[in-house]
Amino acid sequence: MSLRELKAISFCETETSTVEKDIINAYEAIANKKLYPGDPVRLFLEAIASIITQQRVIIDFSGKQNLLAYAQDDYLDQVVALVGVKRLEASPSRCTVKFTLSNAQASVMTIPKGTRVKAGELYFATIEHAIILPGQLSIDVVVECMLPGVIGNGLVAGQINQLVDVFPYFSHVTNTTTTTGGTDEERDDALRQRAYEAPSSYSCAGSDSAYAFWAKTVSPEIGDVAVITPKAGEVNIIPIGVNGELLSEELRNKILARCSEKNVKPLTDKVSVIQPTKQNYALEMTYWIDRKDVAMANVIQNQVNQAIDEYKVWQQSKLGRDINPSELIYRVMQAGAKRVQVTSPSFTTLEGTSIAHLTSESIVFGGVEDA
Repeated sequence: MSLRELKAISFCETETSTVEKDIINAYEAIANKKLYPGDPVRLFLEAIASIITQQRVIIDFSGKQNLLAYAQDDYLDQVVALVGVKRLEASPSRCTVKFTLSNAQASVMTIPKGTRVKAGELYFATIEHAIILPGQLSIDVVVECMLPGVIGNGLVAGQINQLVDVFPYFSHVTNTTTTTGGTDEERDDALRQRAYEAPSSYSCAGSDSAYAFWAKTVSPEIGDVAVITPKAGEVNIIPIGVNGELLSEELRNKILARCSEKNVKPLTDKVSVIQPTKQNYALEMTYWIDRKDVAMANVIQNQVNQAIDEYKVWQQSKLGRDINPSELIYRVMQAGAKRVQVTSPSFTTLEGTSIAHLTSESIVFGGVEDA
């Protein structure tokens, strides 16, 4: 069972009209008097019903905040603590920068841990001491954004090029890799799902759900995890990012370290963390809108483009999710299109360790046509 399969519940009636009806009916039965619209007593009782309804809404909300399926924010943190789960904090992005000297030195040059570089208003600091040996001009060092979260992601090579903490014989600095790995604080939905899966971690037998649970505890950046056993004693863990992106080697190594801990891995298991296989697909589509909606053509086109972007994320954000053009058509129609013709992709079944990978895209607006 999943959380979505649980039946929706309410702790009390919160519909104002129902509360009003119950109060007025009770008064009429006790007073043996009919209350017509506009009656001062009826107006007073309706005001009381409004207050009672607000209290009931608070009661219903309070009750639901004790349940995993409904809890939010700090209330959810309290609920998941019951199964030993804690919200993952935001993590900073990282990249590699190259420090270069003006000329080679006869003695060792030390770049202290915490030396800062920046790009615009974003500051990064070295995470370890670095040493440039005699006769060498440069060294590569890993730096970490001083502001956690996704804000530090996506700076391409060359953008981080300003040294804040200057040292002797410095010439220039530049990042040689794109900044990645920054994540915001874990969202409620992801935390809720991890807490629901937490009982699997109690197993000491190396179940697939236990390995998946421990892998997800490494970072909020991890979205879906598959676990397979290609042969006895071997375990392959296959993770992907929240939006279906492939994870960095650094993050995969962190997953491997977590899932290799003595309280997680059975003694006889050989654990590996590998990338998923890609199932390539092309997106080729033409859509039309109704002539009566021609005045809204620009708005509908923007909505369609957004729907397509959301489809691409949906398609690749879960391992083993079949490539499904019906989902694309549904989303584009909901965005306002009258008719949709999808040339590619065709429906394709994926293995549980595969992920859909978009290779090319061609979206054509066919114009307007009569209903």
